[in-house]
Amino acid sequence: MKHLKGHVSCSKQVYEYPKYGKIKTRYGLEPPEPGPYLSKVLHEAIGVQKLLAPFHVPLKTIYEALGRELGLEHETGAVCRERLQGESPSRDAEPLILEGITRLQPPGQRRALISIRELRRSVSLAKSIFDKAVLSLALQGKVALHHHDFPAGLAPDERDELVRDEQGTYYVGIVPKDMS
Repeated sequence: MKHLKGHVSCSKQVYEYPKYGKIKTRYGLEPPEPGPYLSKVLHEAIGVQKLLAPFHVPLKTIYEALGRELGLEHETGAVCRERLQGESPSRDAEPLILEGITRLQPPGQRRALISIRELRRSVSLAKSIFDKAVLSLALQGKVALHHHDFPAGLAPDERDELVRDEQGTYYVGIVPKDMS
């Protein structure tokens, strides 16, 4: 215990890693590595490869497609790099998100809080594009975001449905700002 106190005094924060499958609760001075939490994803990708085996689709192609769906940069793909750095995906998505907010507003209430999860489901955009567009709208002052008070208390799949900014803040709700 005295060794732990020595490490903690040098660190800003001790992280409690989430339980997941066979992984028990652990603690560390750095955020957890995602590898051990990806076993289900890897099994699913292998299942997709078996499904597509008659078409001779290699596992590498499946991983590349998954990366594109997540909005990740492919090392040799300049198109993906431009898409991530450029404004167009979020700019195209922003009007869809604003329309979705308007559609989900209760009748007669122009500034009601809308669930990020509900909005995400209603506009059907890729997670990375949706998240980028929501954060862009907030930076432009067109919407206000409401953060979750205790995201560590959520299951990992519930946390993934929220929007997370670069500082690690998870947002659970969105409200349009009065633009008049």
